[in-house]
Amino acid sequence: MKRENRRGSGLFFIILNVFLFPLFALILLLSCGDIFPREDYQPSGETFSLNSELQLLGIKSSDTLYLPSGAFTLELKAKAASERYDTLPSGLFFLSTDEGKKDMIIVKDIIIAAKPSEVINPLPVFGVQRKRGIPAGTDYLLGPITDDSDLKKVCQTLNRKKIEGRNVSLVQSAIYRITDGEELTPGLLDTLNSLPDE
Repeated sequence: MKRENRRGSGLFFIILNVFLFPLFALILLLSCGDIFPREDYQPSGETFSLNSELQLLGIKSSDTLYLPSGAFTLELKAKAASERYDTLPSGLFFLSTDEGKKDMIIVKDIIIAAKPSEVINPLPVFGVQRKRGIPAGTDYLLGPITDDSDLKKVCQTLNRKKIEGRNVSLVQSAIYRITDGEELTPGLLDTLNSLPDE
């Protein structure tokens, strides 16, 4: 009888070691994503250059991620004696000079202007990396035009849409979803497409 008990307890420990302990370790690993964080999203794509008749003086940020009234600004000056223009394409990244702060992206084409005197152009931007700090006074550099297929779909969808009120948070969430490595679902794309046209 004692021998049968020992044999039963031995079988129990084998089951624990072979099945339950590895399963428990897997569950623990999956539930602790912050212990092994994924690498930050890194913007990539085609290089963008401003019109050669424009002189870029600086790109400044505030603690506001998206503010059409112009807290995030691009400061320009025309090299010529008259006003000059250029278009910033949707999907253009702005790269933070501080690695701890978010890179930014525009989702619509933006026409910018410059005169012989300094001109400040407001930029309606969105954050790229969810877990990085807010811009808060950081200087930025012109980055590439995204080559991310999902971000390109979002930008193409939003290029002629009104982005205001609650829709701002919706767009920001869609961008974070992509840069977090999640899939851009047809449902989310349909929701963005349903936003009012300009």
